[in-house]
Amino acid sequence: MTTSEPPGLSARLSWAVVAFTIEADNEAEHRMAHRTTTGPAAGSDRGPWLTSLAMWANFLQLVPEAGLPADQMAGPAALTNLAGLRRWGLVALDGDRVRLTRAGRRLDQVWRPLCGEVEARWHRRFGGDRLGALAQALAAVEEHRDRLLPPYLPVLGFADGMRNHLPDDLGPAADPAASLGLLSSLARVLLSFALELEQASRLSVAVRASTLRVLDPVGVRPRHLPALTGASVEAVRSQLGFLERRGCVERLADPSAARGQVARLTERGRQAQVRSARLVAETEAAWRDRLGDAAVEDLDRALAAVVGVEQPSPLLLDGTEPHPDGWRAARPRPATLPWYPLVLHRGGYPDGS
Repeated sequence: MTTSEPPGLSARLSWAVVAFTIEADNEAEHRMAHRTTTGPAAGSDRGPWLTSLAMWANFLQLVPEAGLPADQMAGPAALTNLAGLRRWGLVALDGDRVRLTRAGRRLDQVWRPLCGEVEARWHRRFGGDRLGALAQALAAVEEHRDRLLPPYLPVLGFADGMRNHLPDDLGPAADPAASLGLLSSLARVLLSFALELEQASRLSVAVRASTLRVLDPVGVRPRHLPALTGASVEAVRSQLGFLERRGCVERLADPSAARGQVARLTERGRQAQVRSARLVAETEAAWRDRLGDAAVEDLDRALAAVVGVEQPSPLLLDGTEPHPDGWRAARPRPATLPWYPLVLHRGGYPDGS
């Protein structure tokens, strides 16, 4: 038994961002030889280490051929996993500048056209009228944005329960030229909503939209949580630990089986679940007051026409079908998509790879 909370505006925005990202990630993986564990050049020195749209959007695309001066690096670095990018051989320090390595430049060349290509696929799949209405509704909301935002979502950390953090100075990450078209609009509107919600909440949007949302006082087996949330095993494990440490979740022997455990909400956890759902509704109501009912309704209606209402639409999930040579082809297809994108230190979905 899980919560019956209906998906709202932020959940539909999340489905769109995640589905677009998976489609782009799959295509990038398919187009280049890479030396990651399951890649076509696995175990060799051919090709770069594969990385995701999140890493390219938040950092790699922002590094010009001459490199990025150190005094402009803090903003983009705070959004991503710079240590990982260096370890994977995609960027290197050169005096007081950060430069793309040869592998990083090859990766950048593969990534640059992909968001436009995926957007064109969406036009064919969903229809130009639907995509046009969605783009127009997103633009109407973005007009009211009162702060600069990066072109994509920041990497979430484990230590503070996966809250969103933005640097005071985004540097080149705030450059409109770094926009990714429709995906950037989706991500920025979603991030605006998340930042506003987290100002009023002790829990991150990521935790409340994933593990906290699907738990109940009866108990759920931890191994079922990835399928229920669309999140990775790694993310679920971290979120469960975070909620346990705060007294919101306890693990007990499974009363319906001879062995195994269930994770269940404590009374404190149930109160947190109810409170967090209320805060989502209050944030959406605040948007209606500030932007006008028509703007929010137009966006919700345009999103529903593309991504679905109660569950991600079949057309949306069709786009996440991996190429046979991709790592996702060897894994069960997700039954749902996250209600908030979990951009972990490796950047991808659904398991951060």
